[in-house]
Amino acid sequence: MALVNTTIEIDEPPDQVYARVVASVSMVSGYQVTGHPGLIVITRTYRPTWAIVLAIVGIFLCLLGLLFLLVQRTETVTVTFTPREPGGCTATVAGEVDDRNVAWLLALVSSPPPRPAQP
Repeated sequence: MALVNTTIEIDEPPDQVYARVVASVSMVSGYQVTGHPGLIVITRTYRPTWAIVLAIVGIFLCLLGLLFLLVQRTETVTVTFTPREPGGCTATVAGEVDDRNVAWLLALVSSPPPRPAQP
């Protein structure tokens, strides 16, 4: 788990960034998105790999190994959008997230939308 506290300057209005991030994260299984324009709270609850491995090993030793399946982790990230002139915004990403998902989340917030091809 990594603690994230990053500020990103974006050249898009906050409403567009909000809509893009909510739509993208909502399509990923396991993530819950709540909030309102200006604030997004992304939450993921999962069972750690070590708990699953110990549960499988524990089944063979005694049935108490199944208790490891009760272990769950929750990571929560808050994305706050502050408007700035002219027409852009500042996004602040803060929270605790799995190391593998830090780059994905920061790229999702900071990447501009795809532009249509010019004829």
